[in-house]
Amino acid sequence: MTEALGPLVFAVSQPGHALAARIASALGAEIAMREALGAAFADGRPIVAVGALGLWTRLIAPLLVDKFTEPPVIVVDDAGRFAIAVVGGHHGGNALSERVASLIGATAVVTTATDVLRLPSVEALAERYGWALEGSRAARLHVSAALVNGQRVVVYQDCGERSWLGRLPGHVHLASMPPLPDEGQVAAIFVTDRVLSEAAAWGEAAVVLRPRTLVAGVGASRGVLQEEIVALLRTALDEAGLAILSVGLIATAEIKRDEAGICSTAASLDVPVRYFVTTELAGVEVPTPSAEVARHVQTPSVCEAAALLASGARGLLVEKQKSVHATVAIARMTELAS
Repeated sequence: MTEALGPLVFAVSQPGHALAARIASALGAEIAMREALGAAFADGRPIVAVGALGLWTRLIAPLLVDKFTEPPVIVVDDAGRFAIAVVGGHHGGNALSERVASLIGATAVVTTATDVLRLPSVEALAERYGWALEGSRAARLHVSAALVNGQRVVVYQDCGERSWLGRLPGHVHLASMPPLPDEGQVAAIFVTDRVLSEAAAWGEAAVVLRPRTLVAGVGASRGVLQEEIVALLRTALDEAGLAILSVGLIATAEIKRDEAGICSTAASLDVPVRYFVTTELAGVEVPTPSAEVARHVQTPSVCEAAALLASGARGLLVEKQKSVHATVAIARMTELAS
């Protein structure tokens, strides 16, 4: 999976440099020169800037382009009294300000509307639970505005962590079935690993959060290409009405650990790979065992058995699908496995 970039700490004054060194040591971060600010921002590095808020605001202002892609920036005053989340609050900035504040005994200053009003934020939910966020820029802004302005918002969830549902404000309604657009509702939030026509019907008035609930079991011949595996996986998911953004794990046989096509498929999806030895796979009862596979790898199933083992599920959502050089099966993780 993609490794998160560590923060860089900047300062301009002598007192600021001393505090920056203290913060960098506590975070296990690096100290950088002010001239490196632009490159750090472009690379997506979280930034802790020590000094006056106005000074750092002027320095980062020319770099601002898109609130949904910009890295977290927090500013800490030279006396170390406040850690202020300036940019990227819902993409790690608020959490970073709170972390720095706790490390140096400062007060975290968080001003994002959903946080101070104690409202759910789709970006914060995605960040907190590791969910993928599906929706255009216009849709995200529309849903956020509806939440902040107290307009009627409907939520539908059929998988993933549900503890956040206990904190919904009065103007947010929880639906038991996938909702269609309604005159009484301004926006919708879907939390699902399924591709729902109801969600599509909302257009720019809804966002979809994708919990990483699906396991893709993969079998392959030696030398299989990533493109073939991904194409097969997409077809299997599409036919089952499942979202590729909800794939959270690739599972396969230990003997495929060095198979470049499988490794690059996992990298393209930004998910880990879990490997099982053939004795583990052979002990799993599967819908479509293969005597030919058993002759080659000493287990009658790779993709189905691996999907079941990794997910902890009793059954498959998608049984074995085949292409020329690859096989794929899909299971949904149980709470214990996830």
